[in-house]
Amino acid sequence: GKGVEVSDPAGAVKGIFEAQSKKATDLISGTAQLDEMIRQAYEAADPKTSKEKRNILILGLQNSFKAITSAISGTADAVQQQEFNRANAPLDSLNIFKSLVDPTSTSKFMRANPEAFAKGLEGVRNIAARKAIQQYEGAYQIHKDFPQNYPKSALPTLPKYMQDIRESLKPQIIEKSQLPKAQPVTTRGGVQFQRR
Repeated sequence: GKGVEVSDPAGAVKGIFEAQSKKATDLISGTAQLDEMIRQAYEAADPKTSKEKRNILILGLQNSFKAITSAISGTADAVQQQEFNRANAPLDSLNIFKSLVDPTSTSKFMRANPEAFAKGLEGVRNIAARKAIQQYEGAYQIHKDFPQNYPKSALPTLPKYMQDIRESLKPQIIEKSQLPKAQPVTTRGGVQFQRR
C-alpha cells in the first residue's frame, strides 16, 4: 500500500534538550566552583585570618582559574584570557614568581586585594548564572511541551540563588483590577470619554 509519513516532534528536539541540559549542568558546576573561590577570597580578606593562611588562600585562588574559564565557556579564547586577566588583577600583586621575574611588581608585593577579587568573581558568577538559566529555560520549555519524553528529573537542579534570578526574570502578569484607573478625556467640543 501507500506509505504513511509519521512525524516525531518529541524525537526531533531530543538533541536540543540534551545539549541545553548538559550546558546548563556544566555552567551550574562552574558557578559552584566560583562560589567556593568567592568564599575563600572573603576568608582571605577577613582581618582575623592569619597572614600564613591568607597567603595560602590567595596562592590557591590564583591557581583556580580553570573555574573562571569554565564559567565563561562558550566565549572566544581572547575574551576568556581578557576575563582571566581582569579577575586576576586584584591578586596578581601577590604572585611571588612574577615578583622574582618582574622587578616592577615587587613594590606591589603583599598588597593583594582578595575582597576586590571576590567582588569581581561575583560579577563573573552572575554572568554564568544567567547563561545557565537561559540554557535551563530552553530545556525546560521542551520538558513542558513533551513531559512524557523529557521528565523534569532529566533537568539539572538550579541552586537557590539561580531559582531566585529565574523568578525575577519572569514577566509579571498584572490583573486588570490592579491597573490604575485612567482619567477621563474631554474633547474640545466638551464630549467626555472614559479610557479603559
